[in-house]
Amino acid sequence: MTVLYKLTSPLNMSGHNKIPTYWGENVTHELPIQSQYELCSKDVLHAYRSPSLAMIMDCIHGNYLPFAHLWECEGDVVADDGTKVGCTKLTTINKIIIPELSIDQKVIFAIKCAMHVYNEEKWTSWALAWLDGTNINIDAAAIAANAADNTTNAAFAAFCAGCAASYSIGSPAYAEMKVAYAAANTANAARDIGINTAFITQIANDVSNIFLENSKR
Repeated sequence: MTVLYKLTSPLNMSGHNKIPTYWGENVTHELPIQSQYELCSKDVLHAYRSPSLAMIMDCIHGNYLPFAHLWECEGDVVADDGTKVGCTKLTTINKIIIPELSIDQKVIFAIKCAMHVYNEEKWTSWALAWLDGTNINIDAAAIAANAADNTTNAAFAAFCAGCAASYSIGSPAYAEMKVAYAAANTANAARDIGINTAFITQIANDVSNIFLENSKR
C-alpha cells in the first residue's frame, strides 16, 4: 500500500454530482478489479501523491478548496498520470493540516513544469530570470506567454506558465484564482507530453519547501 492524500468536502464526501462517497477516520472503500483502469472514471478512487500537489491541482479536479478536508491515506495505485492517481482500494486514515502555498510558489511550480518540456531559447531565458528574481515584470511575463506557440502541448505549458507569472502581479484576489488555474493547466500540459509521472509530484514538493524571503506578497 502507498501513502497518499485525498481532498474531500467539509462533510467528508467526494464525488460531487455523481453518487457521493463518504470518508472518515479509517474508512476503506474498495472497487472491483479490472483488466485496465482509467482515471476520472468510476473504476478508480482518486488521490494524490503529495499534499502540495493536491493543493495545486484541486481547482481543475475536485474543486474542494478552500473548505476542504485533507486526508492522509493508504491505497493500491493502479493508475497514475502524474497529476493524480487512481486506486481500487483506498483508506482515509486521519485528517491533516492543509498546507498553504503562496501565489509565488504556484508560479514557480508552473515555470518549472514547463521548463522540462519546452526549451525555446527566449522563453527559457525569461523563465530563468523570473526564477532568480532578476526580471519579475508583468510585461515580460505577458510577452513570454504570448510568444509561446500554442499549437503543441509543450508550448501550451510554456504559455500557461507565462500567464501564471503575469497574473501574479495583479490584485491578490484576482491573482489567487487565475494563478491556480494557470499552474494546474501547466502541469496538465506537461503530463500530456509524457513528463515522468513522479516528476510533477517532486516539483510540487520542492516548491512547497521554498522560503521566499523577498516574496511579492
